Amino acid sequence: MAGAGLESEGWRAPGGLPPLGDDEVQVWQVRLSEALAALPYFASLLNDEERRRAGRYIVEHPRDQFIVARGVLRTLLGHVLGVAPQAVLLTIGEHGKPALAGSSGIEFNVAHAKDVILIALRRRVPVGIDVEWLDPGMETLELAQTTFTPREAGLVAQAAPGRERLLAFYRCWTQKEAIVKADGRGLMLPLTLFEVPILDDAERALQSKVRVSAFEGRPEQIFDVFALGIGEDYIGTLATQTPCGDVLSCRFPLPGPSIHR
Repeated sequence: MAGAGLESEGWRAPGGLPPLGDDEVQVWQVRLSEALAALPYFASLLNDEERRRAGRYIVEHPRDQFIVARGVLRTLLGHVLGVAPQAVLLTIGEHGKPALAGSSGIEFNVAHAKDVILIALRRRVPVGIDVEWLDPGMETLELAQTTFTPREAGLVAQAAPGRERLLAFYRCWTQKEAIVKADGRGLMLPLTLFEVPILDDAERALQSKVRVSAFEGRPEQIFDVFALGIGEDYIGTLATQTPCGDVLSCRFPLPGPSIHR
């Protein structure tokens, strides 16, 4: 679906793992509740350090979330690189963003919230992805005033209290989070340096372009930003440097014959 947003599109359920096209972005969704039955399999794909990291989690949910997310990531990257998942070499970039070791040219990003895990892949061009659960207890006005631009904070404040204000806040937050992750500097890039569209469901663009001003020696950047349809309890956003080709959104095929080929 070249040049289109994802919110109105269904997530495909491929029988296996398709190749990653030269100018394509793949977005993979996994539901943790559905993947728990395969937890031992995903744990078997981790290296020793990842197993130690998983063992340091005291709470079961984030531990399981880490194991599944890392196992799925290793499976996807191994497929693209043509190696076993266990042979994928991961490292941490300058600003803490996970990356592939070496010069494979494959960019990726991972996000998770409650039951949802999202992974984005693209060749050569950085990607960022974010997903948030709509937390009704979130102090939206206070956070908007301290982290968004005055215009964005004003739009959040103008939204009707309750769900509409919550949606406005998370639409803004997930776009900004995806952009700073694609940029690679994370929250070292001030969220007030750029503005994103905050519109209601009837008007919201499924794809938009966001300009990020020059900052600390890096020139102005333009990002393609896509809304991700994940269900009424979540907001998700994909960001990648422009121009962007097709975006393929898929549900990850849980362990079975199709992913062991």
